[in-house]
Amino acid sequence: MYLIKYLLTLLFRLSLILLLLWLVVRGYFWIVSAEPVALRSEDETRSTVHWLQQDKALTFNFSADRTYSIRVLSNAIFSEQQQFEEPVNYAIEYTLLDSKATPLSTHVYHHASKLALDSEQKQVKQIIENRDTLAVSSGQSFFISNEQLTNASAIALKLIPENNQLRGVVIRLHAKTPVNLNDINRAWLRQSTDWRERMTNYHTIGNNALSNQEILNAVTFEWQKLAPQGIPGIDFTGDTLYETLPYYVLSYDFSAEQLNLDSFYTDSQLSASFRNYLTQDLFVFKEQSDATLFATWYDIKQLKAPIQLSITATDTPSTYRISSVEPGLIVVQSAKPMLTRWFAENDTQFNALHSYFYNIDEHFSAEYHVANGSDINFEFRGPKGTPVDVTLYGNDIELEQYRIFLQGEKSDFDRIIDETTIRQPVFKSEQYYARLSNKVNRIKISSPQTVLAKLQARQSSFHYQTELCEQLCEPELDDFAAIGAWFSQKAQNDFNFTEQKRITNVRLFEIPPTLPSNEDMATTYMSRDLIQTLPLSNTFLVNSPDKYFANLFSEADPTEHQFNQVFNFGQLSQAKRNNQLRDKRLIEINKKAPFFKERALTDLTETQLLSFKGLEHTLFVNEGSERPWQKQRGYFLKAGQTLTLNYSNKPESVVIKVLKTKEFKDFVVLNTRIRGRFKDGLSPEYTIKNKRFALMPAQLTKVYALHPAIAQVIPYNSVSLAINDDLQTLKSITITAEQDIWISVLDELMQAPSEAQWRQYEND
Repeated sequence: MYLIKYLLTLLFRLSLILLLLWLVVRGYFWIVSAEPVALRSEDETRSTVHWLQQDKALTFNFSADRTYSIRVLSNAIFSEQQQFEEPVNYAIEYTLLDSKATPLSTHVYHHASKLALDSEQKQVKQIIENRDTLAVSSGQSFFISNEQLTNASAIALKLIPENNQLRGVVIRLHAKTPVNLNDINRAWLRQSTDWRERMTNYHTIGNNALSNQEILNAVTFEWQKLAPQGIPGIDFTGDTLYETLPYYVLSYDFSAEQLNLDSFYTDSQLSASFRNYLTQDLFVFKEQSDATLFATWYDIKQLKAPIQLSITATDTPSTYRISSVEPGLIVVQSAKPMLTRWFAENDTQFNALHSYFYNIDEHFSAEYHVANGSDINFEFRGPKGTPVDVTLYGNDIELEQYRIFLQGEKSDFDRIIDETTIRQPVFKSEQYYARLSNKVNRIKISSPQTVLAKLQARQSSFHYQTELCEQLCEPELDDFAAIGAWFSQKAQNDFNFTEQKRITNVRLFEIPPTLPSNEDMATTYMSRDLIQTLPLSNTFLVNSPDKYFANLFSEADPTEHQFNQVFNFGQLSQAKRNNQLRDKRLIEINKKAPFFKERALTDLTETQLLSFKGLEHTLFVNEGSERPWQKQRGYFLKAGQTLTLNYSNKPESVVIKVLKTKEFKDFVVLNTRIRGRFKDGLSPEYTIKNKRFALMPAQLTKVYALHPAIAQVIPYNSVSLAINDDLQTLKSITITAEQDIWISVLDELMQAPSEAQWRQYEND
């Protein structure tokens, strides 16, 4: 008997040990299987979410009196962890119910969502269901405003799947309710540090992005999480969602079926454009349209005429190729509605720029705090005749007020993207500028009618830095950072515009350069004599390509300092026989020293002319109707030396041409500064005082030094300084270079001076 009891006791203990071991092993594997896919940070949190169903509504009750709005946050769930190139679509149907569960209204909200697995992007990452790790999309959300919630006490939601890749959709609801504490500051400080940090991260993108009004709103209101009605596991299914805060809602919410936001939309009224920076093949993907597509290449510098591009089909369906497209602006057009996506040779997609405007009317004005002495750029879009008032304040005292009336022209390129992703026409941008006094620290923009408004600012003393190429260049220099001229300002009452959904997203497209009028081409360029300031000078023979339309307006005959290159012996003989010029010259460029010779063509004998018959030299003569080469005087400007150009009369513009004859580098840095008296008040034009340029070598411009000891000359892209109407009086322009250069300065004038110029007698 004793032995039997002992064996039973031993068997029980062994069974208990085995059971404990089994539970430990099972628990270990359960924990391992529930580990997130991606590495997690200390910011990770877990949320309880609920699965939506198609056939049975998920109902949430809320307080009708205390609820200001409801946020519905959803995530699409995928069975497989793969990256979908196209968004997966689904819709949520929601019905508002009264206290007796009677339906008040039903709405459908569409979503487009992509899979999100990258932990560094701080998106929703993973959901755990039955120990299986499922892939989760980026979060989608929409808000139900207080106006819709009138008389409603509950909301019922159903899923409308639109893609078979979906495993399902999970949701969570929050109700915006007031905090029942009088002292809101103590209410905020009374919470734990972790709670405050989570609140700021949850509603924004971090503490630094919070304005005072947003902090006040976060304190005054709380987002209470709603629980579904029913029995867990029977009426609804819950799950655990792992996420990292702050997370970003990366894709878009729509109240109707959507268009692809990455695509360029074109029709008979709207065209699109993008810049191509390299000579490469371009690829276009056409979406659900058989309409004819037109693509036109434009040279930004207008050296070449526009070209209609040839589009050919590829082996990939709906994908087409355009071969060997040079740097320039590509304009996309179609007679019927069409969506296209454009890709570079390396599969990089071309995207459009965006700009955000405040919707201003008689009830909403935009107010800005600005730094004293700032320069302001106002941008408006509105119907013709719309009045816009700009009021300047100093310490809440009105100092100045201006009223302007908009022209209201429709844009052929820019467009508004509404919440349904439909592209809507928009008015052209109308810009005005103001230079504020040191007394102004606040600006108010108002209008009795609806108008889109935007404000940008800068300090007038700041440099504007950019790279100048012959065609187009992307900022890519390691030791030269491009600095934009203007920086967008956020309105002081931005939160009110955001809360009322009064911010409009305008997609921007560049307009191609247009053909100028005869009046625009009536100006002339005159070289400045800098010998008093820069005594070391030299003459260069320059072939700068004219703009493609220059011959349409040119009526002047070539002068004696303009030359044509000789390509055969017959041209040389004919030039000698024609004696209509007073001073007919022959320029000889050699590959060996002396690199340059010049002599009177009429003094050469036939024997001397025969010595050029092999044309081993590069020859130029100032004879013929087409003479693209011309002599230009260049002055030597040392690195760091200041060149000051004084003015009594204001030119239309000032052009600076730069050459180098030694120590060639990738680029030359040039600084310019304009001094003068500027107009007060609003102006449609603006002149930047200080500019800094990185000039790239010009491949289309050829230059020879008319000097026996200079073998090579590198031309750089020219700088053109526009002298705008906001500059009332021009006093001087200061130029400095950071390398040794040869420089020529030309003033653009409405009428050439009557006195003789230095270049007419340079060879006497």
